[in-house]
Amino acid sequence: TVLHNFPGRPSGAFPDTTPLLLPEGSDTVIYGTTALGGTWNSGSIYKYNISTNTMTTVYSFGRPTSASGYAPAGPLMQASNGLLYGTTFLPVTGSRYGVIYSFNTASKQYNVVHRSGSYAATNLIEYNGSLWGVTPYSGSSGNGAIFELSLSTGKFQTVASFNGTTTGTEPRGLILGSDNKFYGITYTNSNPAIGGIIFSYTSGSGVITPLYQLTAATDGKFCERPLLQDSGYLYGVCSSGSLYGSGSVFTYHSSSNTFTKIHSFQGPLDGKLGKSSLIRIGNSFYGTTTQGGSSNNG
Repeated sequence: TVLHNFPGRPSGAFPDTTPLLLPEGSDTVIYGTTALGGTWNSGSIYKYNISTNTMTTVYSFGRPTSASGYAPAGPLMQASNGLLYGTTFLPVTGSRYGVIYSFNTASKQYNVVHRSGSYAATNLIEYNGSLWGVTPYSGSSGNGAIFELSLSTGKFQTVASFNGTTTGTEPRGLILGSDNKFYGITYTNSNPAIGGIIFSYTSGSGVITPLYQLTAATDGKFCERPLLQDSGYLYGVCSSGSLYGSGSVFTYHSSSNTFTKIHSFQGPLDGKLGKSSLIRIGNSFYGTTTQGGSSNNG
């Protein structure tokens, strides 16, 4: 069922982040972002009321020359202080510095919380009073970093850096495991035969621990979204590599250090270029591909 069609300017276009479901009074609403559209075609924050089937653009990101950020890339999350937080890909045309922002759903107030040292296209996680995330190109060697942003003081710090080899490069999102460790996967590595590295990080350690090194030709490569943890297993999707070059679905069990490839996409037959995280409903996992299928549109 199609609930809403995004028309572009002055509303939104390209809603390519996971929406956030929130209670609002007696209604349930969906908040999300669009990468384009809005007043300046720089993206927007929208609110969709499920009960009334009403779509509202609640904020338009500024011009591409604005230092307040444009092209939102990370999904929205609600912190314990009630504010929504998200990230933008860029703040100014030609720059490699994204922003972390907050949005007050009651006052519609938008604030830049921090201007990152790299593209800030990441999901955010709240843990121990801080927001945590990754940047793909910053850190001590430019291969990406894990950061912490205090909600109370606004202090931003890089807590660990990726080295491009043993810990990989270009991390793509974090999750917080049931053991209070952070887990993630890198997009690539300095060695093209390596399809990415599954890693963990313990708060306060300053050390990124590599757990498993994907072989691009068999396991898959270019994992673009955060992992999913379920019953002690990590699940992920690769957009390329594996047996048919069309990506794969895999699982990793950290306790036994066991990697299992669940499926290799075969292109037109069952999809290719999987770029979504998985979700679990009942006893099944669900995800999407951006190509393949009967019309090659995913």
